[in-house]
Amino acid sequence: MTKFILIGLGDIEMLYNGRDLKALMYVLVSIGSCLFGTFIAYSLFKTS
Repeated sequence: MTKFILIGLGDIEMLYNGRDLKALMYVLVSIGSCLFGTFIAYSLFKTS
C-alpha cells in the first residue's frame, strides 16, 4: 500500500499567504496524479 501526504507544509503556507486557489489546485493535481498513476499501474500489472 502506498501513502502520500495530501496537504503539505507548502500548501498550508499558501493558504496563510492568501493563495487559496493555488493551494487548491496543487491539492487537486496531487490527487489526480495519484489516481492516474494507480490506474496506469493497475492496467499494466493486472493478472487476468
